[in-house]
Amino acid sequence: MHDDMHRHETHSHDHDHAHDEDDGHHHDPYVEDYFLGETIDVEQLSPSLIRVVLKIAGGERLIPSGHADEWVRLALT
Repeated sequence: MHDDMHRHETHSHDHDHAHDEDDGHHHDPYVEDYFLGETIDVEQLSPSLIRVVLKIAGGERLIPSGHADEWVRLALT
């Protein structure tokens, strides 16, 4: 178990698709937020795949929007 504290930078991204307005749906704009988190576990599942389990303080704000093109980027410092 790892108890390192990291700043986790999360980004919610919206692609600017020209067809979105034609489809009648709207995406929220790009959102950036910062969270403190704790590394709970790191496990190498295969030579090219590592699972990292993070416990994020304030993570209740990380609610998916349900858009297919949504993504989150973590920047660990």
